[in-house]
Amino acid sequence: MYKNRKYDNDTKLQAVNLKKKGFTTKQIMNILNIKNRTQVDTWWKKYCDGGEKLLLQDNRGKGGDKRGRPRTKFNSQEEEIEYLKAEVEWLKKSIIKKWGEMP
Repeated sequence: MYKNRKYDNDTKLQAVNLKKKGFTTKQIMNILNIKNRTQVDTWWKKYCDGGEKLLLQDNRGKGGDKRGRPRTKFNSQEEEIEYLKAEVEWLKKSIIKKWGEMP
């Protein structure tokens, strides 16, 4: 059975720097003794998306963008319309954040 392994920030930065220099994922795994191929790819994606700050951020157990259950009861139609408009804006921002500019 495999145990989850937490790599230190130095290892993550070394992996990203090697990737920037053109090393393959397999080579980086061998050099830094990393067992899982997707680990290096995940670090590279985080670095490309948000730089060193996002790479070194520990988000385990943070729950992502979930903000509780959506509302289902409103006092008026105007209140519901405002809520839905805000929801649409939030969804647009989420899409842009994940996929880039909307067409």
